[in-house]
Amino acid sequence: MLFLAGYLAYYIRPESFWWFELIAVFMPYLSGLLVLATIPLIIGRRWIALGVHFVLLVLAVVRLDPQRLFHEKEERDGDLTIMTFNVPRWWGYHMPEKTAEMAQLVERIDPDIIGLQEAHIAYYPEEPPLRAAPYVAVIFDSLGFRTVGPEAEGATYTPQPILSRTELVGQTQTMLRQDPADSVYTAVTRTQLRWDGREFAVYNLHLRTFGEKKPWNDEKAPNFKAADLIPYFRRYRDAYRVRAWEVDQIMEMLEDETMPVIVLGDLNSTPHNWVMRRLTGRLRDTFDEAGEGWGMTYHTRLPIFRIDYVLVSEEFEVVSADVIDAYLSDHLPLVVKLRWRE
Repeated sequence: MLFLAGYLAYYIRPESFWWFELIAVFMPYLSGLLVLATIPLIIGRRWIALGVHFVLLVLAVVRLDPQRLFHEKEERDGDLTIMTFNVPRWWGYHMPEKTAEMAQLVERIDPDIIGLQEAHIAYYPEEPPLRAAPYVAVIFDSLGFRTVGPEAEGATYTPQPILSRTELVGQTQTMLRQDPADSVYTAVTRTQLRWDGREFAVYNLHLRTFGEKKPWNDEKAPNFKAADLIPYFRRYRDAYRVRAWEVDQIMEMLEDETMPVIVLGDLNSTPHNWVMRRLTGRLRDTFDEAGEGWGMTYHTRLPIFRIDYVLVSEEFEVVSADVIDAYLSDHLPLVVKLRWRE
């Protein structure tokens, strides 16, 4: 029943059955338990129950889509390398160490485009024109990357910057607020770039989070009572519903898009959540197509969830997708190589 609830979350908007979404987060592990639970059925020759499990296992294989296991990586000089990384300023080392490690990571990966989340850059008409935390500033001050701010008069900023070694054409930013009075918003940046003679648009996202306070960090844990969890469940319910609304707005933007598209960032959703079905109805998940390894990006100390993505339109060929070890954030960076389809 848990497996089926998690499976159905992919197809059902979270307004009513939002708790399906919470179960779907654990789909890879529920699938593993399903495999283990099948063993005693085989030993006990419980054929009817085994038939039910067989159907569920087929559904799991279809959902997990093992085609990437057969993907042949043929990297070439000149492929477009993109890194997406949620790297909040409050997490991790003291700033000098974090700055040095960020520089080492970028030099090691050597990306053409970097999409950061929770890494604010402010853009000013006067000197200095770019202002950011040192671990972000080192990318454009010392490593040869350029960035452009949202089109606006006077000073502006974005928490979702794009830094690039390819040509930057311009950027716009949309603030998504379901309730105009809401102090919390989601910033969507659309950056137009030119590479290998063609222009394309990169959307950098950080969809609504559940909030920084987690049940396992609550001062009442581990002596929780059922009533103590109710506020958390309400917050998760509201986050799933707002996230669905945000994705509807983003899909409207994508429907109006006339250029090849790359959508990257922290979507706060696993591949089994409804948000990903909505997005991958138009775009392709690069890790699903060409990823290597486990692929989980959160949490750094124990990466058991995949919530960071690079999604692309049909104009791109996916060469490879890899999650990189880095202890700069509570997320791990995802690095993808692309080229134009012939």
